[in-house]
Amino acid sequence: MTKWLSLLYLAGLLAVFGLHRVYGDQAWPTTILLFGPRWAWACPLLILVPLGLIYDRRSLVVQAASLGVVLMPIMGLELAWPSLGTEADGPRLRVITLNTGTIAPSKRAFLGLIERFEPDVVALQECAEDKVAPLFAGWNFLSDRGLCVASKHPLRQKGAARRIIFGRESRAIHYEVEVSGRPVQLVNLHLSTPREGLEAMIAHRWNGLGAMRQAIARRERESRSIGEWIRGLPSPLVVVGDFNMTSDGTLYRRDWSHLVNAFTEVGWGFGYSKFTRWFGIRIDHVLMDRGFSPKACRVGLDLGSDHRPVLAELAIN
Repeated sequence: MTKWLSLLYLAGLLAVFGLHRVYGDQAWPTTILLFGPRWAWACPLLILVPLGLIYDRRSLVVQAASLGVVLMPIMGLELAWPSLGTEADGPRLRVITLNTGTIAPSKRAFLGLIERFEPDVVALQECAEDKVAPLFAGWNFLSDRGLCVASKHPLRQKGAARRIIFGRESRAIHYEVEVSGRPVQLVNLHLSTPREGLEAMIAHRWNGLGAMRQAIARRERESRSIGEWIRGLPSPLVVVGDFNMTSDGTLYRRDWSHLVNAFTEVGWGFGYSKFTRWFGIRIDHVLMDRGFSPKACRVGLDLGSDHRPVLAELAIN
């Protein structure tokens, strides 16, 4: 009996992973799965493992495989091994991206991070210019309604994608940063969240389904439109910000997978960048085209926002 329960559990996990891949954030049930607490899928092991130890130790092999499915494809554990190839000898670009959120990050902790990591560029979302700009005295600093970029190198705004979708504006700002005499393209963006739809269903259950479907449709149009705009930008290009999407969602794979995800390539761990009281999720990303090679990427410590900073070191090819 324990063996069959373990096999049924493993089959269920593979079905969940398949739903992520096929429907992802384009259907409301799988959107809930994507943005819910994924660690919960490991809970049946609290019962199955003791049963296996008592009644059928061969079932522990199946349970170990199930744990691997939960940790890696479902929860997103990354175990990037050091590259054995030759090191790119181009100039390096150190980038921090952070959604400062409605709760401003601790000034002391934020400046401590800047001092330790020594970034070339800091991209912020939900940024209050009057509070943040003084922290970057001596830097080149540009702000556009909640999207801010600070750079140690020459910086200028090149353009923007502004889309009105269901009465709301979606924006991504394109900058050019001059690094060691080479122009580098940078996009700072903040895409729409599914939170309103999720909260409507939590509060009103089936009566919130309309809000959820509208949130899904808005995110689909926005991702497609801004993704197509970014495909037309020159190389080398790095795209950073709060994407409000996971790397295993269908929208991400359709519109963004042509870019290299720094954490997926060289990160270690889960890389969760957004936290609720009960769980974390990775929705803030540093992406790049083949004009860059990622060398390091990690998620920083809590600075007081509900997001955590993503830190990446990139080599310009």
